[in-house]
Amino acid sequence: MRTTRMFYNGDITVGNNIILPKKTSNHLIQVLRLNIDATIILFNGDGRNHLAKIIANNKNAAQIKILSSDNNLTESPIKIHISLALTKNDKMDFAIQKSVELGVTEITPLILQHSIVKLDSKKREKRHSRWLEIIRSACEQSGRSFIPTLNPIVEWEKWNNESTSDSKIICDPYGNKTLRDIETKPSSVLLLIGPEGGFSTQEILDCRNRHYTNIKFGQRILRAETAAIATITAVQTLWGDFS
Repeated sequence: MRTTRMFYNGDITVGNNIILPKKTSNHLIQVLRLNIDATIILFNGDGRNHLAKIIANNKNAAQIKILSSDNNLTESPIKIHISLALTKNDKMDFAIQKSVELGVTEITPLILQHSIVKLDSKKREKRHSRWLEIIRSACEQSGRSFIPTLNPIVEWEKWNNESTSDSKIICDPYGNKTLRDIETKPSSVLLLIGPEGGFSTQEILDCRNRHYTNIKFGQRILRAETAAIATITAVQTLWGDFS
């Protein structure tokens, strides 16, 4: 039986006892029905798995003891930063969840000229908090112990996209190159995914001036959330840990 993995937002030290937050405690005790001496794995983004056992099964404040800590070697050798045009709620949630499961290390939600979704500051904060929860949950499910960076939602004009990534790629259905045309194997990649309305002429020009490579993924035009999954998978297959 697979050991339950849970995110804990705090320091974790072998030998210490930790009282878990109410939401986490309720999930362990009420939903999963775990009892005293049951073992779980905690992670907090430091790259390690922390084995713990339940020593008090209060549904509102379960207490655990940290037994051991081990490095969790689940990260890909290639760093992937995906900059994804903002889409409607469920589609963006899905794209972020699957991007994390596939191994991205950084996510930037973008508002482009043809983006349909526009958000005020309050809604941006709410979305950001929701996406953090999705990212942590995806790490729990996929076995990752590093938490990908989630940048704030930003407009194209304000985005400092002078990336230090080895390779900067714009996913362009009208591009004239493929990933295999990139001769030098990169250790880091920035993937730029546009909205369903496509990139504007100015955005394409901006990318050209910043030395992006226009890459075409097949003969079909993909939805934004599909493009995110397809491009990350292709990068991991060529240069990451899918090969």
